[in-house]
Amino acid sequence: MGFRVPGAGQASRRNAPPLPERARQEAPTMSIEAISWVIKQDIPDGVAKLVAMVLADYADRHTGEAHPKIKQLAQACSQSERSVQRKLRVLQDLDVITIQNGHCPKSGRQRANSYILHLPDVDVPGRNERSVRGDQNGAGSGKPSLRGDFGTPQISAEGCPSVTGEGDNVVTGEGDSPVTPIENPSDSTVRKESPHPPGGGAGVVQKQFRGNPPSASAERILQAGRSPPGRLTGPAAEQFARLWAAFPEGGRLDADRSMAERIFAALPPADRDLAVSAAGTYAAHLAKHPGRSAKALHTWLRTRRFENARPSAPPAAAIAATRVFVEEGTPAWNAWMAFRRARGEGRCATTSKAGYVNSGWYFPSEWPVAADGVRAA
Repeated sequence: MGFRVPGAGQASRRNAPPLPERARQEAPTMSIEAISWVIKQDIPDGVAKLVAMVLADYADRHTGEAHPKIKQLAQACSQSERSVQRKLRVLQDLDVITIQNGHCPKSGRQRANSYILHLPDVDVPGRNERSVRGDQNGAGSGKPSLRGDFGTPQISAEGCPSVTGEGDNVVTGEGDSPVTPIENPSDSTVRKESPHPPGGGAGVVQKQFRGNPPSASAERILQAGRSPPGRLTGPAAEQFARLWAAFPEGGRLDADRSMAERIFAALPPADRDLAVSAAGTYAAHLAKHPGRSAKALHTWLRTRRFENARPSAPPAAAIAATRVFVEEGTPAWNAWMAFRRARGEGRCATTSKAGYVNSGWYFPSEWPVAADGVRAA
């Protein structure tokens, strides 16, 4: 196989003359200067500034023109194509770039847009006469705007680039708008509002947090006092009012009163009484330990912290000193079991004691005694 020899007027790649020193330096220098110029511009929108920096990397040294596709910009900026379109409009409104809509001079067909950066040494024709939005048709003209990069140019019969159906289309009314106000910039992801109203319905109180200033704390405790009632009525409501008054102030500030009322309403009457009496004990305990913070009332009730105030069972030595051990299987034991069954009570627990063969239990007396003082057996 032979080698191809360059024809007349051609030079082999190996023997091609080197580029002039100026040509080798201008391209990278231009990118650095253009990007540095973009950094110095007052662009409040961070994504728009990123788009401008990518455009600066494409910009021509003498004309400031850049011809990247919307898809290329979106990939370089890690944004959606719609978001890049919006940011280009923001940059034009900030007088950082000019968007030139591409038209074929022979056929009038739409082709790819070009973007001109307003660099210090670049003269942009018609820059002062362009409208704020940069649309050639103007507002209210009734003609569709021909902005945006409509696709990949292809050479048509007229000799001008035409476009295919692929690429970036004009942003329509559905979804994102073509122009985004500067004071409310959009990101690549559109935030959707919650379908539920911001305010809660009846019986809903916003959760409170600690660390607020005293004025806010005072306002919160007033709001908690005015919160809608839960399921409490009658004596239970009065009990909860006493519980609320006796509970530590920090626990009331953090409390969801409506939830606390619902939890309190579900407690048995004995537990309600215990919770009311334990609230004062809990407040006194925290007063002795200033470094500890109070639990929120609804949490205190839900986790049954009030049971910490329940009297503990006396130790076995104290029981043995005041009660009588009755051995299981003896007549006295059988009498106690019959006495408990008559009162609707079940079989009691048993324990062992030294010196006895069988287990048994400590009772107030050897034999059960009725209410009239007569032995029940």
